[in-house]
Amino acid sequence: MAASSANWWTQQLAEYLAVVSSVDDAATARICAVERATEALEAELGALVVRGKVAASTGFPAGQEPEAELARAAEVLAEHAEFPGLGPCCVAVAPLSDGALILGRLGDYEFSPEDTQLLRGMGRVLELVRRVEDRRNLLEQLARVHSTISRRAPLDEVLEAIVAGAANLLGDEMAALRLIDSPGDGDRTVMSAALGFSPMLLRSLKGSHAPMAAIALEEGRPVFENDYAASEYTMPQLLAVGVTAMAVVPVREHGRVVGIISAASTDVGRRYAQHEQDALVAYAEHASLALAAARSSDTLRQALNDPLTDLPNRTLLLNRLDHALARAARRGTAVSLLFVDLDRFKLVNDSLGHAAGDRLLIEVAERLKGCMRRADTAARLGGDEFALLLEEAGDLGAAAHAAQRVIEALSAPFNIFGREVFTSASVGIAVGAGDDPDTMLRHADMAMYRAKSRGKNRYEVFEPDMHAEVVDRLALEAELRRAVELDELELHFQPIFFLDCSGIAAAEALVRWRHPTRGLLYPGAFIPLAEESGLILKVGRWVLNEACRQAAAWQAIAPGVQVSVNLSGWQLEQPDVVDEVASALAESGLEPKLLLLELTESLLMHDTEEMITKLAALRTLGTRLAIDDFGTGYSSLRYLQRFPIDALKIPKPFVDELCEGSPGVLARAIIDLSRHLELRTVAEGIETEGQLAKLREFGCPFGQGFLLAKPMPIDKLRALLATSEHVPAA
Repeated sequence: MAASSANWWTQQLAEYLAVVSSVDDAATARICAVERATEALEAELGALVVRGKVAASTGFPAGQEPEAELARAAEVLAEHAEFPGLGPCCVAVAPLSDGALILGRLGDYEFSPEDTQLLRGMGRVLELVRRVEDRRNLLEQLARVHSTISRRAPLDEVLEAIVAGAANLLGDEMAALRLIDSPGDGDRTVMSAALGFSPMLLRSLKGSHAPMAAIALEEGRPVFENDYAASEYTMPQLLAVGVTAMAVVPVREHGRVVGIISAASTDVGRRYAQHEQDALVAYAEHASLALAAARSSDTLRQALNDPLTDLPNRTLLLNRLDHALARAARRGTAVSLLFVDLDRFKLVNDSLGHAAGDRLLIEVAERLKGCMRRADTAARLGGDEFALLLEEAGDLGAAAHAAQRVIEALSAPFNIFGREVFTSASVGIAVGAGDDPDTMLRHADMAMYRAKSRGKNRYEVFEPDMHAEVVDRLALEAELRRAVELDELELHFQPIFFLDCSGIAAAEALVRWRHPTRGLLYPGAFIPLAEESGLILKVGRWVLNEACRQAAAWQAIAPGVQVSVNLSGWQLEQPDVVDEVASALAESGLEPKLLLLELTESLLMHDTEEMITKLAALRTLGTRLAIDDFGTGYSSLRYLQRFPIDALKIPKPFVDELCEGSPGVLARAIIDLSRHLELRTVAEGIETEGQLAKLREFGCPFGQGFLLAKPMPIDKLRALLATSEHVPAA
């Protein structure tokens, strides 16, 4: 290289270092690095690819970077590529430890060897600057942990800060801190804090000991796995949620390993570069000092009792359970453990506020104490989860009797700040003698989950097949997260008929999941899972948009036929629910009056001003509102006057009673009530000619059910609409 060229090359690198390192914000620095390199080498396109993802770019349409093509170019150090919408390009690539800096020139203007050498020099500069960023990031995360200690935060908050710092340091979605439960017992660790783990995943991991964690605990060394699926250290629970890479480092106090910090990613192509490994190890060393400082502080010392309810906490429960199991083993007896989880607690918290939620937990604790004998232990595990240790009730009959006593005690109404509040409990039972405490608690938890999935307000006894069931549900949850993007959801529609003329007035949208291996799944197989994991918002949004789109399309052959869409409690609680409905209507072009939103009756029990305002806003859009399964909840005529309701739906159990000779009192009462309040009435679940005749006799205007038509795909509905009478429902 000529002296003048070398000087120019050196000057370019010096300027590049000065420009990129002068920016404090990491995201801005990445953009600056790409733009400066693109300008210096007279390229039209530039991108920084990190772990297969575009971290910064220039020259591409905003939000439309061809990520897959760029990742492929980075992997093979391509010299040519073709990007969608841009055509063939000449490419230069500077490989980085976890990605690449890529430039592109449109057409056939190739990069010279000197250009490529300069770009790779810029790549080395960028790596250097990123090392400085890593160091700064490490210090920032440690400063946040020490800040929680300096302001004398509770120990739980310190532990959560340590976990959040590990996740932020690596940019991973999942991180956890496990501490050894008893000194000298590395096999007994407790999940002390976690980030990015669903409640179901945490339940499945309780009592489990990950192979990578065992190495970090026993050998005191870090373990990094960049291809988790192919590793010998895999756990089915983590594979089920799509973990691709995992890191585990030991945590020490005074030279002794006291726990582990772990991080995991679900990004395809995730690799832990050496600088990331070094940063996590350094972070764990400093976090150990923070943990020791937190534990030594009087105000941060971990208490054995829950501060809200004054019940024993999880640590004390496990300690007592450990001793109880040891005594039972010596005596040849058994111990029973009840895992109690409140039903609908989130509804109380969201509708009445956290103060009311805390008050309810205190009242629940008092009732649980009333269900105990002197030798029993009632504990609060966290959130709305409680446990009862029954030392002298080692047979299943006694445990079942105690569980039923708990269910009955918690079913009676609570008086919370002068307001009557209802809840119930799902209870899991585990009976054992030789189990360790964590395993027994996990078994009771699994049994509780089955009780909740089978209708709540009941108890179930642990069975060995429950573990496989939980792992299977974890896999299904991971697949459901991708179902919308992979276009696996579809809508079926059940027509709603005029009962006097058999014309079609509307069609109810019912979601189905066409699973690639499990076949067509009905809502009962995945909607409860969607609600528990929070995916119901994603699914509900898709159903609303797709139903509006389909209804707008069928107006060409069946003008005025409405579409009915169920709106879940989760959706109605969102502050932007009105905007979402308005957007679905606007994007589809569907007239608002042709959308009927169905709400479950329980949502209207909490007739707060906020709920009234939301429903009024939905009604102002021009949509129609209906109460689904009217009469099955805590019915109140008051809310029928307070809420802007257009229709009531008679639930199937009331229609089932319309057999020959039955007076059908409930169905007739709802029809008469609707008539007096000028509301529409829709009967659900019509399956016999006798039921249909009774409903016509009572004057019910609308109905749906297998007798009239089963739910059907959109193509069959359109064919039916094209050949049937249809009258606008108004």
